Amino acid sequence: MPLSYDPNGRLWQATSPAGTRRLVYDGDRLVEEYDGAGNRTAVYGHAAGADEPVMAWEASTGWARRFLHADHQGSIVAQADDSGNAAVINGYDAWGVPNATSKGRFGHAGHGAMPAGGSPQPLSGRLRGGGRVLRAEEGPRRPEERVR
Repeated sequence: MPLSYDPNGRLWQATSPAGTRRLVYDGDRLVEEYDGAGNRTAVYGHAAGADEPVMAWEASTGWARRFLHADHQGSIVAQADDSGNAAVINGYDAWGVPNATSKGRFGHAGHGAMPAGGSPQPLSGRLRGGGRVLRAEEGPRRPEERVR
C-alpha cells in the first residue's frame, strides 16, 4: 500500500486497490478523512490531550455521531450512539492487535488503523502520534521489541 507524508512527517495519503484515503490534521490530531474523489468520509473530535479521540462522524454510519470510550491505556474499547447504546465493542490482544470484530479509525492506545478500502486493516500499519506509521508487515516482533 503506497503511503504519502506531508512536510511535517504525518501520513497524508494511503492508496490501495480499493481506493485512496486522504487525511487532514489539526496539529497532530487527525480531524478529517477524504476519499480519492475529494468526498469527506469522516470527521473526528478530540479531547485536550494527545491521542485522545472522543467523537467520530462517518459517512458509512449516515453521519451518526459516535462517542468513543477508552480504557486506562487510551484504547478505544467501545463506540456509543446518541442514546448511549453500544454501537461497537472493540477488543485487542496483548500486543494491541484488534480482534476481527473491532471497528473504527482509532484503536489500541487511541492510535488509528490504516485504511484499506472502506475498513481499517491494522496489519498494514498503525498510525502513531503525529500520524507516523508502524508497519507490521516488516515481520513479527517479540513482545519486548514492539513499539508502544
